Order: sequence, then structure tokens, then C-alpha cells
Amino acid sequence: MLRGGMREINKKQLIALAILAGLNLLFSNLVAGNGQRLTGEAVLAHSPEMRRATLVSFVFGLQAISFILGGFAALIPYKKKLYSEKWLTFSLGIAITIQAIFLLGAVVKLIFW
Repeated sequence: MLRGGMREINKKQLIALAILAGLNLLFSNLVAGNGQRLTGEAVLAHSPEMRRATLVSFVFGLQAISFILGGFAALIPYKKKLYSEKWLTFSLGIAITIQAIFLLGAVVKLIFW
């Protein structure tokens, strides 16, 4: 467990992550293209199935990847901090970075395509 509860930096990271994820969900519906199932069937861009897949990806998938990568990054020794402190901070930082990149891509696609 984190010493002294959740640190202020982690609270700010969580707020930033929530804002970026929300913006990504809004923009993704505007710039989403058609998809394809593994069976080869098309999935239309604005269908309920595509919206659900987008929601799951942005809310759960990207965060899961971030926490896995954060777990590896936390193995690096740093100022004798506890693994759990480093893991949460690194994971949230990675999640924010990934969400920001996706948001930037959506904005660029919206403006230039």
C-alpha cells in the first residue's frame, strides 16, 4: 500500500487521465472508420458494436496495457521508493501519454481528413 495514502501527484494524474479518456471517447466517435471482424464481416463506424469496442478499448484496454508496462518500469530502482508507489505513478504516466497520443491523432484526423 502507498505510504500515507494516495499522493497528490497520483490524484492529479487520475484527473488528467479521466479528462483525456473522456475527450478520446468523444473524438473517437467523430473520426472512427469502419472496422472488420476476424471472420471478415464489416463493422460500420457508428454502429453500437463499434461504439462498445471503442469504449472498452479506451476505458479498459489502454489502461491494462499501461499498468503492465508500468509494472516493468517500476522494477528500475529509483530513490529507494516502494514498488507499489513507483508502479502506480509510472502506470498512470504511461496511460496519460498513450491517451494524449490517441487524442492528438484524433484531432489531427478530424482537422486534416
